[in-house]
Amino acid sequence: MIANESANFPVNTITSCITIREIILLDLSLFSTPSQLLSTLYKHGIDVFNKGFRRHENNSKEDDLLLDSIKEDFIKMIRMDTCANRDAVTVVNLRGRINNFFYSSELPERECQYIGQFFTDFENGPIFKQLLSTEGFDGYCFKESPTSLTYCLFDAKALSSPTQKII
Repeated sequence: MIANESANFPVNTITSCITIREIILLDLSLFSTPSQLLSTLYKHGIDVFNKGFRRHENNSKEDDLLLDSIKEDFIKMIRMDTCANRDAVTVVNLRGRINNFFYSSELPERECQYIGQFFTDFENGPIFKQLLSTEGFDGYCFKESPTSLTYCLFDAKALSSPTQKII
């Protein structure tokens, strides 16, 4: 019997493992806006449009918004970003519309961590995993909260067997 158990204290453990081979993760926490993240994915050949990604609203499929609904604005923004004589106001407006797709009353502007959950929640997860795996990523990380990262590995074979330590 552990001493804590006799005093009605819960037993706590820390489970840990180490990587046993190099892993490549896409770090979604580095981006400050959704339009910035989408642009980076696009520039690296990861096309997230027309893949059926959904933003869930009110727990009702009828209220879901498809990511491809902002594709036209995104393509315009990408084209204008590469033009030497672009209209900066138009680019800012396009970025704003793209970013607003991801923001809601529960998610104030400038909190980009939601985009990590957007790509990984519900039916979006398998699609995103396939896209990243095709590009050679072993997983990704994102800010699920402002103070910590959440890591997702696609295959546990890159990790040692877990060990536990009672604290």
